[in-house]
Amino acid sequence: MKKILLLNGNPKTKSLCHAITTSYEQAASTQHQVRRMDLSEMHFEINLMYGYEASQPLEPCLKQFQENLLWAQHIVIVSPIWWLALPAKLKGLIDRALLPGFAFKYSEAGTEIEKLLPHKTARVILTSDTPQTYLQEVAAGLMAQLEHGTLGFCGIEPTQHTLFGPAHLATPEVIDNWLSEVTSLAVRGE
Repeated sequence: MKKILLLNGNPKTKSLCHAITTSYEQAASTQHQVRRMDLSEMHFEINLMYGYEASQPLEPCLKQFQENLLWAQHIVIVSPIWWLALPAKLKGLIDRALLPGFAFKYSEAGTEIEKLLPHKTARVILTSDTPQTYLQEVAAGLMAQLEHGTLGFCGIEPTQHTLFGPAHLATPEVIDNWLSEVTSLAVRGE
């Protein structure tokens, strides 16, 4: 049994990401402990206004997200790809919550990084409207950023990914197949 943090990273309340997150949650809950957070229900300033030069108080949902990250053994992020990147609000969540002293810290000399979220794994489930011929290429840059520049930087590794698209052309049968794949991953805690 794993402790799984499940994040629906789509800022919209109704979406394919919402359906994927719900399918994952329902299946995973039969075998694992699951805490779900929906970005659409989180209210916080997305701009890290002072960088790391001054502290910015965390809103309650950001504190809860940090608590859930510490609790979790496995993190699942479900997100659309918008303009080759994460939605701005999801990027804002990362900027605001994965702070020095919580997710990582620099050595006194500033030349080394200590990863403060070790012994955790992750899966990123991405949806995109990008045509199939470009889909892997589009996702590659985003996955490199998340796997190495964000999650891995904090000690969350390995990161696996699942890619569904083009979403805007998906028939109900295709979506059912995607949800079945998600259900299988969830039962295994992947």
